[in-house]
Amino acid sequence: MKKILGILLIGIISGSIVTYGIVILGFKKQTQEAPKVPQSLELENLQYTINEKDSEIKNLDTQNYKLQKENLNLLKSTSKMLKFDNDELGFSFLYPSWFGKLNFSIHDGEAGKKFEGNFENVALSFGGTTKNFEQGREGMPTDYKGNDIFDKKYFGNMSEQIAKTISVSGGEVTLLKGSGEEGPGNWFPEGTFGALVKLSGPKFYGLSFVLYQQNDQKKMTVDEFESMLKTIVIK
Repeated sequence: MKKILGILLIGIISGSIVTYGIVILGFKKQTQEAPKVPQSLELENLQYTINEKDSEIKNLDTQNYKLQKENLNLLKSTSKMLKFDNDELGFSFLYPSWFGKLNFSIHDGEAGKKFEGNFENVALSFGGTTKNFEQGREGMPTDYKGNDIFDKKYFGNMSEQIAKTISVSGGEVTLLKGSGEEGPGNWFPEGTFGALVKLSGPKFYGLSFVLYQQNDQKKMTVDEFESMLKTIVIK
């Protein structure tokens, strides 16, 4: 009896081993025979997904640009005129309220003084310095001391950038159209516009405006710039 049970047990174990081997071999065969997705197709699907996302981003950028333009046009249409007036500097001018907040300061240099201002919604700055101003750095467009536009020692060949002269109350404004590449000695490079105004003193003798290269968020036309310059009053 024990002999018979032993034979049956050996048979069961042998059968289990054979069955396990068949299952494992079959699984390996199926795995080996499973079709693989070509790498080129995977890359193509990935590129398609990237293109879709790029298209969505471009559409959002376009919608955002249109909204910004509509908001700016609405702001311009409801804008009122504000006045900057400073007796110490000796000038005043009007500007539209859509220019946004005006940040203005007068501060000391290493020698002398400098004034400067810029607006929240437009890429426009203005400034000037006393005759003895020094700062230990490269010159800036708003470091104007009142020198003559034809002073090559001070301006180089900037006289070639003169676009027109505008008569204002108490003097005149020289409107400049930038040219060339930005770098030392070129205050107004390609894409910018500037304006130089001689003041009467006794502290400050020059006022400079610079309309920097434009972007969609801070769009101001040259006509709007010129209209603002015409409101300048030199005291």
